[in-house]
Amino acid sequence: GRIGRLVTRAAYLNQSGADCKVVAINDPFIDLDYMVYMFKYDSTHGVWKGQVEKKGESIQKNNAHQHRSQRLRPYRSPRHPRRLPQPVGR
Repeated sequence: GRIGRLVTRAAYLNQSGADCKVVAINDPFIDLDYMVYMFKYDSTHGVWKGQVEKKGESIQKNNAHQHRSQRLRPYRSPRHPRRLPQPVGR
């Protein structure tokens, strides 16, 4: 939704890129083409000056690939963080 798009924009505006890396987006309700359009043309924050485009079934923003998911209940995904092996010392 709108908050997710704003967080993603903020992550990409961070020049170092060390604090946050967006690797996936989940939105079960909208088409990928419309998702790209809404990210690029925000009615409040203006046009995204970087590169954003559809690549297959994923999104490419400023040469960074983001997987797109359309799960209604993403916590049931086999790739949910609670189901992935955790690093030692966590």
